[in-house]
Amino acid sequence: MSVAQRIAPATTPAALVACAAILGNRVAETRRMPKPNSRAADRGFVGRLRATADFFVAQAQAPGGIAGSVAVEGQAVPALYVAGPAQWQGVGAALLGRARQGRARLGLRTFQADLGARRFYRRHGFRELRMSGGQDNKERLPDVCLASPRSDMT
Repeated sequence: MSVAQRIAPATTPAALVACAAILGNRVAETRRMPKPNSRAADRGFVGRLRATADFFVAQAQAPGGIAGSVAVEGQAVPALYVAGPAQWQGVGAALLGRARQGRARLGLRTFQADLGARRFYRRHGFRELRMSGGQDNKERLPDVCLASPRSDMT
């Protein structure tokens, strides 16, 4: 079964806990990020995303059974995270593909310093539109707004 076939809505509390752990681990492993949130704060963030967005997970045989997640609100992607051991295995691409389904355009933000994420999004057709000093994000770190007109709507 391909990664794309293992993308499903996040519906169980265990899936949301696993997604929060992936987020927390990603922040903790990234030197340029401010001090990580508590696990409870990460779970709250993921819970709010689940309540307001279409929220999907890539199922895996990894600890927690989740390799990554993506949230989509309208035409915006407020969160896409892939567990460290699942990176470079097509999980992010599959999640992004699911986010694109039925949407003519997608927009998102990432931190300017996250060169890996910026390369990933450019490889998938996103264009950098503008930079900001971080005034619009909680972390107050310089970010970049990206958009992609590509879609599966033909």
